[in-house]
Amino acid sequence: MIAAFSPLIAGFGLVLLIACVNVANMLLSRAMARQREIGVRLALGAGRGRLVRQLLTESVLLALAAAALGFLISYAAIEWGVRLAIATIPRDYAEFVTLAPHQVDWRVLAFMLFAALAAALLFGLVPAIQATRSNVMQAARGEFTSDVRSARLRNALVIAQVTASALFLICAAYLLGANRQFAHLDYGLQTRGVIEVQARSSSIPQAIAQLHSDPDVAAVAAASKAPFEGVLPWTVVAPEGASELFGAGYLYATPEYFQVFEIPILRGRNFTEAETRHGAPVAVISQHTAQTLWPGRDALGQSFRIPKHGSTSSQFAQTGAPVPEFAVAHVIGIARDAVNGWIGSGQSDSTCIYFPRAVDSRGNVLLVRVRGNGDSVRSRLDPAWEVHSMQEILDFQLYPWRAVYWILSAVGGLALLLSLSGLYGVLSYLVTQRTKEIGIRIALGARPWRAAAIVFGQCLRLAAIGVAAGALASLGVIRLLASQMDLRMFGALDSAVAIGLLLVFAASAVASWFPSRRAARIEPLAALRCD
Repeated sequence: MIAAFSPLIAGFGLVLLIACVNVANMLLSRAMARQREIGVRLALGAGRGRLVRQLLTESVLLALAAAALGFLISYAAIEWGVRLAIATIPRDYAEFVTLAPHQVDWRVLAFMLFAALAAALLFGLVPAIQATRSNVMQAARGEFTSDVRSARLRNALVIAQVTASALFLICAAYLLGANRQFAHLDYGLQTRGVIEVQARSSSIPQAIAQLHSDPDVAAVAAASKAPFEGVLPWTVVAPEGASELFGAGYLYATPEYFQVFEIPILRGRNFTEAETRHGAPVAVISQHTAQTLWPGRDALGQSFRIPKHGSTSSQFAQTGAPVPEFAVAHVIGIARDAVNGWIGSGQSDSTCIYFPRAVDSRGNVLLVRVRGNGDSVRSRLDPAWEVHSMQEILDFQLYPWRAVYWILSAVGGLALLLSLSGLYGVLSYLVTQRTKEIGIRIALGARPWRAAAIVFGQCLRLAAIGVAAGALASLGVIRLLASQMDLRMFGALDSAVAIGLLLVFAASAVASWFPSRRAARIEPLAALRCD
């Protein structure tokens, strides 16, 4: 679970990093613009350490004010987020969900203040040191230093900002694409119009009789577990006559199970009533199971062994699905692949063996296909029975992933907005810094569009470096997530990279357009008179 939701945690960290880089760039630009003031202070005998402390104090004051404002915004946002979460949880499960305590107390405020102070000191110290290293005579005349270290630092901050934005947006696009594919996955079974009824073992015959007499009930089945509710229990099997052992998931079900979920039996036949009543040593297996146990051969009519040492019965006893007592089972049918276990397994279970079971066996859950939406049937059932819609169960399984992706999309938009504002601020400062240079170029005959091209090209060069670094970093992050999670059903990586790169380049182009246009409109005489 930590691996699954780590992108959300990392996303907030990247947004904080982008914001800190923005502030560091702004502080550096402001400090360079105040070189005359700093030069005068140094010429009058002010110590460098005192000036650094002054600049750091300004950074801390800004951070504390931002932390206080962030505290108020987060307090309101948490309350709104909790209400939204409760409103979007599938209705069958809303009453069972208990949210963790989320009181915003002094500990949260202390953490926010600590984070603000740490960010202010970390990202304000370097600009403060850089600003106080200027030449006293040049700074006193209001001239920018010829030291290229400040420009390099500023460019490095821009590249870091673009890298973080590209990394976050590419990963977010990849995971958002996965969310869309989750909604359109073919699970191999139909959940709409199916309800799950859980009753005490003593009440199962009564529930079956009531359901069969209901005119809105189309079919009633029973199984050892309902689809999507936990992983399938596993045991060890071996094809008859072979020594190699295979792990396989299994499920006990009545013949109507395939009818209720519309799982077709592609070859062979279904269980008979006599086989389910007596627990005959027969089995229906999935397509993938047939290919695993008998590759290149016809699995229909084959037999497989179930070694007694091949199960962990203590684990599976809680599911009501102990390993079959018979030692050899005969394959009578091959069904289409479907997801009977956890949805994270992808488009189908890796293996699944269906064993026959009587409808009134202990530990069964009843699975009912109804006509219409099923509300009328549910209203007529015993209130003591637990009834859920299978579609609601599926939606509840998908809900945490969808909630994370909704948040990621919002945080991704915030990251893009921060990157856009940061790039615009840095480029605007560069235009102001190079006003004299651009004025001289235009006075000597350079066309205005050449001046705009200088600024625009500088931005795109920095953006290209940052985007390339972010794309490489995102490949590593996505591979790491894929190693911790089953991402077989997720979207294509190339499309996510293309979307992320396109967004970052578009943001860079928009951010550089307005400063570039302002550079092209600089009047040479006004620029030469600029102090």
